[in-house]
Amino acid sequence: MPIIDVVGRKNFRSVFIYVILYLFLIVGGVTMVYPFLLMLAGSTTNDIDYQEYRVVPKYYYDDEALFKKYVSDKYTNPGPNLDFYNQRASEYYLKFQDVKIPKTTGIDASAAKADWNEFMTGLPMIYKTTGFRLVGQLTGKVERMYRKHILNKYGDLKTINTAYGTEYDNVTQVRAPNERLYERGFRYENTNIINEFLDFKNGLPTDCLYPILMEGNLQVVLKRKYDKIEDLNKKYNTNYKNFNEILLSETINGSNIKEDWESYVKTRVPLIYLSLDEISDQIYRKFLEKKYKKIEKLNIIYFSNPKEGYKSFKQLKISNNYENEANNKIFMDILEMIKDKEAAFPAAYIKVKTSEKKFRDFAEKKYKNIDAYNKVYASTFKSFSEVRIPNEINDWFVMKDDSKAIRKNFITRNYTEVIEYIVLHGKAIGNTAFFCFIVILTTLTVNPMCAYALSRFSLSYSNKVLIFLLATMAFPS
Repeated sequence: MPIIDVVGRKNFRSVFIYVILYLFLIVGGVTMVYPFLLMLAGSTTNDIDYQEYRVVPKYYYDDEALFKKYVSDKYTNPGPNLDFYNQRASEYYLKFQDVKIPKTTGIDASAAKADWNEFMTGLPMIYKTTGFRLVGQLTGKVERMYRKHILNKYGDLKTINTAYGTEYDNVTQVRAPNERLYERGFRYENTNIINEFLDFKNGLPTDCLYPILMEGNLQVVLKRKYDKIEDLNKKYNTNYKNFNEILLSETINGSNIKEDWESYVKTRVPLIYLSLDEISDQIYRKFLEKKYKKIEKLNIIYFSNPKEGYKSFKQLKISNNYENEANNKIFMDILEMIKDKEAAFPAAYIKVKTSEKKFRDFAEKKYKNIDAYNKVYASTFKSFSEVRIPNEINDWFVMKDDSKAIRKNFITRNYTEVIEYIVLHGKAIGNTAFFCFIVILTTLTVNPMCAYALSRFSLSYSNKVLIFLLATMAFPS
């Protein structure tokens, strides 16, 4: 039943009404489609770009936008940490949205990537950590790889719970242990779950790992302390152009910022990255004797069986406790002694072991001559002691090489996470299917009868009902 009859359509007024009506419906349709497109696009974004409100998210076609998301995804342990990226970036960023593409002009990409893979493969486990962990509420790439690794090994949750002494209800609860390699007293515990995690970590591709940077962390600390490089230069009579030029020397004697070197090393650097001179054993014994008074009290704390402990404080050596003991209490006592003003532990007895120094040694061993290194990396270093670890440019090269897969992951992962959660938690899918069935059944039963009544009988208000129904469908509720 037409709203306007055939004769009425030839009238200008009727045609005008038709045009207004269709424009009205088109506008109504647009107001419904545009928010839907924004919602659809927003479902493929994350904390980095969800507030941009684009119908087509920028990372779909822009590599810099994709790089920002990539590094925010990688530098997570367990969640996104901008400091971890700033420690290796050529600039200091206040948020991931500010991150820029590193300068790579003139760099031999294939040689640089080969160097990085070789270096990271040979880097000891304690100097590198896993990236791509948890991103907000989302499960990162490495977390999924770990979950798959554990399930392949044990087969089912029951066996996993038995082996680890856990009470997982579903596979989404299986998480890799947190590596707190930046914490001063951290060291790996000798447990089943930790040992198997280390086996898993050892088999990861190098792009899933990143080195722990004590030097980069020092630069971040100094930026926050001095704000301007001129303030630091004035204090130490140096001429640094920016904080990224400040290197963390192995010993205090090689540092141009001795006061800050000592403060940073004694209060922030984890013990696993420090080497303490054996000449400090006497200070160590004196400190522990003052703290515990009696060797029996120390043995109760240090050993599960005190009878297997020390007979006197004279037997205590830093090297023995530091390298061999698994008791975290020992670690904390050594750290306490190092920063204790009364103990007056000499900074000259401390040597710092860093990933940056290991890369410099690697570069010098491989290239022999600094000019050969500069040619590959388009740099102007005068010696290998000035070389910066090229973590940032490697991130860019990896992202460029695998940009298609990375984009696909960002587009689909929110949906993957939601579907996975729904399937493994409760009866949401079954309940939704039942509800949809009832709604469709009711609609197919009631609507045809209403349509028949409006078309069969000449009711004075039929057109008004139809216009009302069309309007409700055109505009979002």
